[in-house]
Amino acid sequence: MILILKGISKKDTISHLIKSGIAQYSFDLRPRSLNFTQAKNIEMIIDHYSDLYKFSLLFENEKEFMIQEIFKPFKHRANVFLEFTGTTPLDELDSYGFAFYWHYHDKEKINNIKNLKNLKRIVFRQKDLEDLNSSCLLYTSDAADDSLR
Repeated sequence: MILILKGISKKDTISHLIKSGIAQYSFDLRPRSLNFTQAKNIEMIIDHYSDLYKFSLLFENEKEFMIQEIFKPFKHRANVFLEFTGTTPLDELDSYGFAFYWHYHDKEKINNIKNLKNLKRIVFRQKDLEDLNSSCLLYTSDAADDSLR
């Protein structure tokens, strides 16, 4: 099982959690979030831990120019990803050209996922998984081998 800690705001937090085996951390860049972390703080923390861990930068319905500006210092790092919650269309998120994680919402058609080049992870809520499963949308001939159904 992979544990990911979201809402990191201090370097000391990671220092304490390294011993527990957590190797993926997420910084919250949603302005109204209680866990909001400033970009300069994020850059300092990621630089300190170099390439030892994976990091994601969580945005919600943010304008592309803001995402590009905040992500600029990290765009050549293989261990830093964008992460999106909110209702920005998937094709728009994919057009940014960077690997990203996406929090599923039912405003987006699940079939649109197969056309994406940069999507690396999907985060589902339990209720969404139950709804998709009950409507048989988790199983398609493109997504699963018939022997696994």
